[in-house]
Amino acid sequence: MNILVVGAKGYIGASVLGKAREVAASKGTSSSDSPCMLRLQLDAPDDVSYNAMAQTHVVFLTAAISAPNICAREHDRAWAMTSASRSAPVGAPIWS
Repeated sequence: MNILVVGAKGYIGASVLGKAREVAASKGTSSSDSPCMLRLQLDAPDDVSYNAMAQTHVVFLTAAISAPNICAREHDRAWAMTSASRSAPVGAPIWS
């Protein structure tokens, strides 16, 4: 199984990626250039290299703009990012 954690440099994403790496081959994404991470900007979906994610079986969407002042100041960017990262719940957890 291959796991992808979107927003893996954030508070929640970093924890999820750490746990995911204990149980399966896992990659993380970041909106900034970072070693060992795939570059992914949710507000620019046309720039995404989807081939790099081709063999992913599970995706955790933890990306967020968490500062309210940024959301207010950059409303369109925050909305684009939120809209791009919607998901439906998945059946069962892979670890407990």
